[in-house]
Amino acid sequence: MKPSPDDIPLLYGPLDPAEAAPIVTPSEEEMARHLAAQMNRQMDRQIVAGTANALSTSAALGAMDEGQQIGGEPQDFDETTLVLVRTEKRPAPRLHEDIGIDLPAPSTTAAQPAQPLPAATVRAVPDAPLRELGRYRIHQRLGRGGMATVYRAHDPQAGRDIAIKFLHASMCEDPDARSRFLREAHAAGALSHPHIVAVLDVDESESRPFIAMELVIGMPLSAKLEATRQLPLRQAVVIGLQLARALDYAHSRGVVHRDIKPGNIMLLADGESIKVTDFGIAHMAGTAGDRPPAGTVFGTPQYMSPEQIRGEQVDGRTDLFSAGVVLYQMLAGERPFRAENLAELAARVASEEPAPLLRKRSDVPASLRLVVERCLAKTAAQRWQTGQELADALLRVLSELEVAEDDQRRPRQLPLRMKAAALAAALMTMLMAAVTTLSTQHQSSTWLHQAGIQGGALARMLAAQQAQLVLADDWETVALQVQAAMGTGAGTGELANLSVIDKAGVVRSSSQPQQVGQAYVAQGLAVQAWGVNGVQGRRISSPGQHLLSFEAPVLVQGKTLGRVVVGVSAAPALAAQRDFINLMLACSAALVVILALAAFFLARLFAKPAQRVEEAMAEIVKGRYEHRIAQARSDEFGGLYASFDAMAQALQRRDEGHTPARKSE
Repeated sequence: MKPSPDDIPLLYGPLDPAEAAPIVTPSEEEMARHLAAQMNRQMDRQIVAGTANALSTSAALGAMDEGQQIGGEPQDFDETTLVLVRTEKRPAPRLHEDIGIDLPAPSTTAAQPAQPLPAATVRAVPDAPLRELGRYRIHQRLGRGGMATVYRAHDPQAGRDIAIKFLHASMCEDPDARSRFLREAHAAGALSHPHIVAVLDVDESESRPFIAMELVIGMPLSAKLEATRQLPLRQAVVIGLQLARALDYAHSRGVVHRDIKPGNIMLLADGESIKVTDFGIAHMAGTAGDRPPAGTVFGTPQYMSPEQIRGEQVDGRTDLFSAGVVLYQMLAGERPFRAENLAELAARVASEEPAPLLRKRSDVPASLRLVVERCLAKTAAQRWQTGQELADALLRVLSELEVAEDDQRRPRQLPLRMKAAALAAALMTMLMAAVTTLSTQHQSSTWLHQAGIQGGALARMLAAQQAQLVLADDWETVALQVQAAMGTGAGTGELANLSVIDKAGVVRSSSQPQQVGQAYVAQGLAVQAWGVNGVQGRRISSPGQHLLSFEAPVLVQGKTLGRVVVGVSAAPALAAQRDFINLMLACSAALVVILALAAFFLARLFAKPAQRVEEAMAEIVKGRYEHRIAQARSDEFGGLYASFDAMAQALQRRDEGHTPARKSE
């Protein structure tokens, strides 16, 4: 895969004394512009040096056969041997094509026309064809970068395929290039970690150094981001977690990478596992001092920390800043610091905060945003102090994401606390419904009994008052007394109607005049009837009216001369009954709510320890045997916690005994 411009780190040395500016106190913008100009001039010197090296070895390189192949693949030309004579004052080259960063423009001095080299030297010269290298058998070329070409080879002694990285032939005479190449071998060779590409051998073939490394099947993370821009949250966190662990391991052994970026992170075929590569500008403690020469800048500008851009002393926290840039890019789909030119970029890295992640991507949880923000702190003291701290924070975020994913994958069901509350509410509702029904029935029966006694007494009293008048056949006086009774009773709301009937069943006097002279017919539907002390009672329901009707005989010396029918309104009693029922329902609802809440919180109290055990078991399933609940309780859950911790300790001991390599993670 052809590397993008940002996959090639910048390595610039100090300015010549003659080019040094007067000692002043510049602003940050002036410092950034001075740095950009320095980089521009240094690139010119490196190109000239590379051209001289290429010309000095042109005789040997020219003997190589440009048409030779390796494993059926055409041999590409070494791009470092392409010679193009440049003007003394040249236009600034594009530093980063995809985001439009230009080096500062040249001065207005007129450029001298370029003088082309002889035709024999202006051509690409291929690396020497490779088939066998000691015990290694070369199969095919995998790729090439600014300094080296990588081949796939087979190691018959180990019985596996490996990768061999050769310094370009044209750069072997360049002391700086050779030093960087060997620095990578020494830095990576001192490390053995699951997420760092392992160096198996370092040697030379015909004065050309090479590194034998493990073969990584995958693609650079930069290529993945170029294709998808953003990564899923879980994938980004898992990659960041592995990167943090790899950096913590390297830092603990005195190695600072100084060029962490997507192009130096290999994404394996499973889409989540990574390998950190390219330790070409790594700093190793105890070598050439802890501080670079004044004015020297190492790294790739878009991923440098503020102190790295200023050329100050760096440590592991610089790599953690770069890791934060990578995390931001995986989540947001773009780098946190963007500018039109290098000077502006340097100023923004040094002083400006990046756009909030939430503005770029709404599904990033707050915990993950805080992790990235702390990585990108301007001062090293405000960042995560070790890779392990960053790994622990990302591990907590990963657990949070996994819990959320588990909740989404699980079938929709009520949690235990909701089930307990619903069950308690249902039971209380049924109980209170039964109590309300029985109470209402009892209250209705009591009310009817009392109404029957009172209504029957009233009917007997009116029948006794009318007995002598009925005997004398004085129906006019009976009518007057009926009117008087209705006036008194209707005023109090007790009497609804009153009728006096003769022994032939004809209504002789009534509060309803249309019934007088007619045979008596009971009005309405009797929904209930009873008899007390010779008085017949009925509960009558008719449209818009509920009555209690009492029929008492008119007796004179034991002989029945007629009947008196008294109708009493049931509205007051029914209203009282409704009030009683409403009161019972309100009490029942209050009890149901109280019991449901009590059941909810009680179930929640028991669900929390159960959930804690579930989460701990999930950690064990993931192979994190070091996890402990470590909480003392004086109930049954306390015994469960202790049993879990004992099980985890036993599993950890067994795991350490069989797979000690796990600790390196």
